[in-house]
Amino acid sequence: MREIKFKAVIKATNEVFPVTTIWSNSVCLDLTDSEYEYDSKVFNNDEVFLLQYTGVNDKNSQEIYEGYIVSQKIHGPDPLEYGAFDGVVTMLEGQWVIDNEIDYCIPLWSEINENEVVGNIYKNPKLKEEK
Repeated sequence: MREIKFKAVIKATNEVFPVTTIWSNSVCLDLTDSEYEYDSKVFNNDEVFLLQYTGVNDKNSQEIYEGYIVSQKIHGPDPLEYGAFDGVVTMLEGQWVIDNEIDYCIPLWSEINENEVVGNIYKNPKLKEEK
């Protein structure tokens, strides 16, 4: 069974935290590893962006969420003639893809290619510009 979990970005600070509970109009975030006074806090939906877990981990066992910037090392015969493909993880037509937001996207999941999380567009928006 697919593991369904989320992280959330607090819009005011661009900080990313795990989501513990989702309600119709708010979410509760786990702030344990932060400088906040409390271990958890409820935010209205308009105060956060939700990031969904893709079900894929990178080569270092780091979970990959939408909005993360991933570099995929392509092995074997390479029709794209890329050694690596960098882009932002997003959902497109029912599948998770790495989108370079210029001209191409490739599937996130592969049996032979190797993913590595470079960062995410919320904690470091300049990474998105560099990719």
